[in-house]
Amino acid sequence: MAPILNKIRFVVLVLGIIPFIFLEIAPSDAADTRDQYGYIHVDASAAAQIIANSPEVIILDIRTPAEFNEGHIKNAINIDYYAPDFDEQITALDPNASYVLHCRSGGRSGRALSVLRENNLIDVTHLKGGIISWKEAGFSLFQE
Repeated sequence: MAPILNKIRFVVLVLGIIPFIFLEIAPSDAADTRDQYGYIHVDASAAAQIIANSPEVIILDIRTPAEFNEGHIKNAINIDYYAPDFDEQITALDPNASYVLHCRSGGRSGRALSVLRENNLIDVTHLKGGIISWKEAGFSLFQE
């Protein structure tokens, strides 16, 4: 009987430890994941926290002016990804500033990351899912 009890104790112990093993090897926070450019990709809640806690951060909205005028994150600046002078406008940005970058759904802003990196914009946080994820998370949009 004792060997069976020892086996049961062993199984219970192993089953109790397994979840902790996976917690230790899993990333501690998805927001800490950096891409090939060194940029962090965050969800809307994390982006909202960054914006709220860092008044100096520049919110860079790269949607078209029409999309921007339909509603944007408060204090965002608009640089149209499709504008012929997009690269030049990015070049004019302060490389020492902090940015939160987004577009409508994340496609354009994802492609724009290489342009930002080429222009030495180092401190960039990318809003995953763009303004769509921002709205879905219940955050406000502004029209001016």
